Amino acid sequence: MIDAHIAKGRLQAEGIPAFLDNEHFVTADWFVNIVVGGVKLLIPPSYEAQAAGVLKGIRDGDFTLDEQDTPPAS
Repeated sequence: MIDAHIAKGRLQAEGIPAFLDNEHFVTADWFVNIVVGGVKLLIPPSYEAQAAGVLKGIRDGDFTLDEQDTPPAS
């Protein structure tokens, strides 16, 4: 489910409306996960191609932090 939240956040950061479906069912009872088919990431059909590119970028590691992007250790 963490992956779904990361993907949703990245899509929203790119201006793509994204929503999670069945998230609360799965959180409340893991056995329901089998019945409902897990958490679903939903986007409007008009954003499908753009979302596919963003999700491919996540899979390929395009959105990882560089060392220069990380805050200094305290």
